[in-house]
Amino acid sequence: MKKYLIGGGVLVLIIVLLSWGKLFGAKPLAFWNNTDIACLPNGHTNVSLHFHPELRITVDGANEQVPANIGATSACMSEVHTHDATGKIHIEAVKAGRTYTLDDFFHVWGKDIARPGYTVTMMLDGQPNPELGDLVLKDGQKIELVYTSAAATSTAQ
Repeated sequence: MKKYLIGGGVLVLIIVLLSWGKLFGAKPLAFWNNTDIACLPNGHTNVSLHFHPELRITVDGANEQVPANIGATSACMSEVHTHDATGKIHIEAVKAGRTYTLDDFFHVWGKDIARPGYTVTMMLDGQPNPELGDLVLKDGQKIELVYTSAAATSTAQ
């Protein structure tokens, strides 16, 4: 009898796990990167929000590539992700009206905007902007993060 109860419990657990996405829709990535940004199991389908800011990163005067496939796995795609290494950030969401920040992108990436030993300044569409992680991402924005190390600053003086 005990063997049948254990087997039945395992079967119920397997069914629940297999149907989880169908029952509850988009799965949060909170377990993965500690955010409330959803995982889109069907990729680009059924999205109500879709836009593209661009991010450029410069470290001590040298361009640093934003990697391809940030927020993309074989299982799903984050609402905030990249496809290639051009710096184009894709924002695709099921719920209209949601805002995403530059900090959201960095959380999905698994990085911090701040880097030890560097000061960071941000340019937005060619103008200085102090918002950094609080910057609300919008279509067509040109965002540049400029990291300068203490060594590079002292060499320039």
